[in-house]
Amino acid sequence: MDQQQTSFEGYAVLELMGHNQAYGFVTTCYFGGPALFRVDRPEIPKREYELKRAQWIGDVLAQPGTKVEREAVPGSTVFVGPQAVFRMTPCDEATVRECIERNIQAPIKVLSLVEQKRIAPSDPNERQEHLETCEEVDCATCKAYQAEIEDEQIRY
Repeated sequence: MDQQQTSFEGYAVLELMGHNQAYGFVTTCYFGGPALFRVDRPEIPKREYELKRAQWIGDVLAQPGTKVEREAVPGSTVFVGPQAVFRMTPCDEATVRECIERNIQAPIKVLSLVEQKRIAPSDPNERQEHLETCEEVDCATCKAYQAEIEDEQIRY
């Protein structure tokens, strides 16, 4: 019985036993008889970018638009036995880099924070002062303050 050996070479996302994943350039390697998948994860350099969605950084909730700097993620190589692979999804290098960015957390530093918008202050005096001095027609802040006052009156 002649058994044909096939191989794979290209970028892929591997889902592994134990709820693990591996991302990178995959090649099939043979050591003696058994085959292994060699997964070479590319290096992601140090980079600056703006957050697209709110994210906790330490004890600060950084808003979208916050400028951050993320440390480099070093490249690495791992060998995986085919028995440990549940699924292998071929993809392009950009997809692999996006998976690394989302799932392998490198230290992050805030360069400039976007201020979080405040709907209503917690100070009733500040709220009342705004309602008395605001000259804007159809003011969203006034509506929010008025709703807050009505809520307080219903509760008490």
